[in-house]
Amino acid sequence: TERQLDAPATDIDDDRRAIHILRAEWAHLNNPRRLRSLAKDYLALAPVTANAVSDFQHLPEKTRPKFPDRAEGVDDTDEAWMRAIDAALSGNGRARDGR
Repeated sequence: TERQLDAPATDIDDDRRAIHILRAEWAHLNNPRRLRSLAKDYLALAPVTANAVSDFQHLPEKTRPKFPDRAEGVDDTDEAWMRAIDAALSGNGRARDGR
């Protein structure tokens, strides 16, 4: 019937109106002035000072996993080697797939 044919058009119009409203709401919520005001009121933020910045020597060293040597019983195939690397990265000596 004619109502059945008009229903998808009505649904599309409703969806377009909803999208229009959502876009307007998104624009309001992300307005830089509004966000600046909220941050000022609710976040105790302060400008970054020179003594708040450090250099690399104060950062902890990144630890690297120990990869097994091929002599430690790893087959000389790419799949076995990748499993050994995966196991070393997971830290428990076993690959994620349980092998």
